[in-house]
Amino acid sequence: MGRAAMITKEAQLQHLALSLLVFYLLYTLTNLYGAALYQLNPNHIHNLALPVDQTIFFIPAMIVPYSWSLLLFCASFFMVRTSQQLTLLTCRLILATLFATLIFYLYPARFSFIRPITSDWTQIGYQFLAVTDKPFNQFPSLHVSYALLLGVSLWRVVPASKAALQSIYRAALLTVCSLIILSTVFTYQHHVLDIVGGVGLATVVLWVANKLRNGLVLKYLTVAIAGFIMLAIAGFFLALNTGIVALQYIAIAFALYWLMSFLTVTWGYQNPNLARNQRWFSKDSLGQLTLGTWLRFAPLLMAYKIMAALGQWHTQRNKNVAAVPIPILTAKQPSDNTVVTIASARLATATLCEQLSYWQSLPDSGALPEVVSPSCQIIVVDLALELTSHYTALPTALPIIPTESKCSKPPQQLEQQSSCLRSFQSHYLYFPLLDLMPLSEIAVSDYLALFRQIDKLAGFDKEAEGKVAKDEVQQKNHDVDEIIIINFQCVMGFSRSVGLTVLYLVYCGKLTVGSYRAWLSQHYPRARLPEAYLPAALIVAITAVSSQ
Repeated sequence: MGRAAMITKEAQLQHLALSLLVFYLLYTLTNLYGAALYQLNPNHIHNLALPVDQTIFFIPAMIVPYSWSLLLFCASFFMVRTSQQLTLLTCRLILATLFATLIFYLYPARFSFIRPITSDWTQIGYQFLAVTDKPFNQFPSLHVSYALLLGVSLWRVVPASKAALQSIYRAALLTVCSLIILSTVFTYQHHVLDIVGGVGLATVVLWVANKLRNGLVLKYLTVAIAGFIMLAIAGFFLALNTGIVALQYIAIAFALYWLMSFLTVTWGYQNPNLARNQRWFSKDSLGQLTLGTWLRFAPLLMAYKIMAALGQWHTQRNKNVAAVPIPILTAKQPSDNTVVTIASARLATATLCEQLSYWQSLPDSGALPEVVSPSCQIIVVDLALELTSHYTALPTALPIIPTESKCSKPPQQLEQQSSCLRSFQSHYLYFPLLDLMPLSEIAVSDYLALFRQIDKLAGFDKEAEGKVAKDEVQQKNHDVDEIIIINFQCVMGFSRSVGLTVLYLVYCGKLTVGSYRAWLSQHYPRARLPEAYLPAALIVAITAVSSQ
């Protein structure tokens, strides 16, 4: 087994903790909901007993294999051998929990028979079962679903090279899983229809798990369903305790809104599409989220707003956490103009002076003139669809660019001294990327369309230049010596802004597949752009298309 396939104990514990958290939180809530609903009105609880259930005997000793379910559940995370197996196992178990508990809430059912009281050695097991698991959450049987999913997930744990050991292991695994399934009816915990439902649920989960694009889809699906269940059940208990029935309906309405909002986001991660992002997360010409966007995605947008506020508070409170420097690198030099790129989380007017001065200390700073030209334009490319852009912090009417790039006065004093400042033009482009979604999920053609739009605004689009008379181009080159700042901006952080900066510099011919990692280490050592997020294959694809 290669190193890349190996998994750590820490990763195994994290996946186990997450799976147990989702299970105990949602299973307990729906179980309490079923018990309370039964006390309120027993007719609201379904009875799924069939005539065949009357013929099934109660076997007290089956409490032993019934208890194996939790043991196998926990052990499975330490039995898988590769990261892929661990991820798939976690995905399957969480999906089963989500779908089952959603059905428990929408279709509550109760075991219909009275279990005989045992007085032998099995008594402690049934007493513990009565305390921890009430006779609700019946259809589908999670014991059955888990047993099938664990059997499938652990089937290939022993390699085929060890044929004898593999045969023994698989026979033992098949026996354990089969006994767990049978124990659900012989302990009088489930009816036959519950078993059928458990098999059906496992089948659906196996199909869905193989269709999920990545872990981000599972993340938002979990938030969608778990949030719906918690909000709806919280509203039920609030109405039950206060006697205000309307509270339950209000909670259900909000829970449905939450569910649809996050399911829409889940679909966006499952089927990435830049044009659809622009429609769903629309912004106005100043980078402000529109009312329609807020109405569709308020829960998501509020969560990101809180995270952004906490991030700012942490940065300001912890003086040891300095902001990642924002290097400026010359991308192209058409005519006498100087074009630089800036990757930033936030770019306000006060930071421009600081960044232009900081750039002087970089190795390739010789391209920036000693005296900044009177003409300057900024092209802001907004990459974050969850928050409003800081483009409005760059008012076109305010003179903010210093005449001398090494002006030592602080930005506050520079704003008051018009003799040291120049005005500028600004342009806003919106390229909405979902948070943490791999950049390779976006089509190369979309990146090229953005970069060509930047080229056109920067004034070195070849097709646009061809339409201008030669003497007019020369006149412009001699009369207008300007600095063009291309700002890739993600107000949530640096992954998107730095990633797009790399792709644009590759497009410009400044970086290659062999140099971009070294450039990142030099200029953005704290930026998190792993291979999964910014793959080398995407660099190669941009290089191949842009060189044509």
